Amino acid sequence: MNFKKTSIGDVCIIGDGAHARIQRVANGIPYLTSKNFNKDGINLKQVEYITEKDYEKHFRENSKALTKPKDGDLIFSIIGSIGGAHLYSSTDNFGLSSSVAIIRPDNYEVSSSYLLYYFKSSYLQKWVENIKSGSAQGFLSLQMIKRLPLTLPPLAIQQKIASILSSYDELIENNKQRIKLLEEMAEEIYKEWFVRLRFPGYEKATIVDGLPEGWEKAQLKNHISIFRGKSYSSEELRDDGGLPMLNLKNINRGGGFRRDGLKYFEGKFSENNVANTGDIILAVTDMTQNRELVGRVARVPEMNIPKFIFSMDLVKIVPVSLPQIFLYSFFRYSGIGLKLAEFANGANVLHLTPSLINLEKAILPNFELATKFEQLIIPFLEEIDLLENKNQLLQETRDLLLPRLISGKLSVEHLVQEELGMVAEERATYNKV
Repeated sequence: MNFKKTSIGDVCIIGDGAHARIQRVANGIPYLTSKNFNKDGINLKQVEYITEKDYEKHFRENSKALTKPKDGDLIFSIIGSIGGAHLYSSTDNFGLSSSVAIIRPDNYEVSSSYLLYYFKSSYLQKWVENIKSGSAQGFLSLQMIKRLPLTLPPLAIQQKIASILSSYDELIENNKQRIKLLEEMAEEIYKEWFVRLRFPGYEKATIVDGLPEGWEKAQLKNHISIFRGKSYSSEELRDDGGLPMLNLKNINRGGGFRRDGLKYFEGKFSENNVANTGDIILAVTDMTQNRELVGRVARVPEMNIPKFIFSMDLVKIVPVSLPQIFLYSFFRYSGIGLKLAEFANGANVLHLTPSLINLEKAILPNFELATKFEQLIIPFLEEIDLLENKNQLLQETRDLLLPRLISGKLSVEHLVQEELGMVAEERATYNKV
C-alpha cells in the first residue's frame, strides 16, 4: 500500500505558547516550558505557575493566533529539550511558553494519536536532530515544523497503527503502576519498622538508653566502605562497545535507578571502579542547585549485564556489618539523603565530599532484625527488576514496530489480533496482582 507523502504544515495548523513575560506565582495554573518535556512527553515535577487572570489574558479561545491547545492537539518542545511530544486532552489545563509548539491536525486527514507516535518515531526524530544541529541556537521555528515531512496512511490505517502502539504503552504504564506500588510498600515497611519503631515484637522489646536492646547509634564509617568512581575523558566514551558506565543520569531525582542513562566506556580502570547487580551507588555531584540528586542512592538492578563501571560523580557504598538491602533502604527511605544534600557545595555544580558520609550518625537495628527486613523486601525488588526488564523489552519492541508501521513496510492487518491477545493476557496478569 502506498502512503501519502506530505508535510506537517499541509494538514496541521501550527502555533506556540505565550511570547509575553508572565509573572510566576507560588500556586495557580501550571505554566509549561520546554524544560517540562522529555522523550516520554511532559514532566510536571518542576512546574511553574501563573495566576488565573494571566492565564485568561494570554490563552484565549478566540485569539487569532493558535496559543491555547485543545483536546487532540499535539504539544511539542522546540527549544532546548527539542522533540518531546504530548497529546493534549480535555483533562489537561496549563499555559504554554513560546518554547512549546501547538500542532492542531485536520481530523479528516490525520489521527491525533497517529501524529503523536509519528513525532516519537526515529524517522521524524532524525529530521529534528538534523535541523537542530544546523541551528545556531538549537531550536525549531514554526516554519521549520511546517516543513517537516509527514507520511500519511489512510485514516483507518492510522487509527489501527495508533491502537497497536498504544497497547504497548498501556502494558508499560500498568507495569509502572505495579512497580510504584511495590516501591511504596517497601518504603512503608521500612518506616514502620525503623522510623516509627513498630517492628515485629516491639511491644516486648527492652529499651536501653532510649533504644531497643541490641540497637545502636553509631557513625556510618563503622558499618560501610565507600569506593570512588572512575574519572574519565570524553575520548574514552563509546557509542557502541565498551563497558556500560553508571553515571549521574542513572540516578532519578529523589533516588532510585534510571535505566536509560547508561554511557559506554573503554579504557583503564581498577576493580574499585566496578559495580555489579545489587550494588548501592550514591550521587556525590549535582549539576543544579536544586539538590535533588546529590546524596541520593540507587540500587543497580538486574539488567543481564555482568559488570558496570561507575563514574566519578558516584560512589559505591558497600556494607561491612549490615545486610545490603537494609543498607540500601536506609539510604533511600530514612531521610539521610536530604541531610547529605545540604553538605554539598559549589557555585555552579554541587559536590559532596564522600568522607562526610562516613561521619554521619545513624540509629541502626540489630543484625537479626535487619536481616529479617531484608528477607521480606527481596521479593519486592526481584519483582521490580522483572517488571522493569519486561518494560524495556516492550519499549524496544514498540520502537522497532513504530518506523516499520509508519513507513508501510509492515502491514497492520496481521498484527491486530496478535496485539489484542497479548493485551488481554497481560491485563489478566495485572488484575491478579
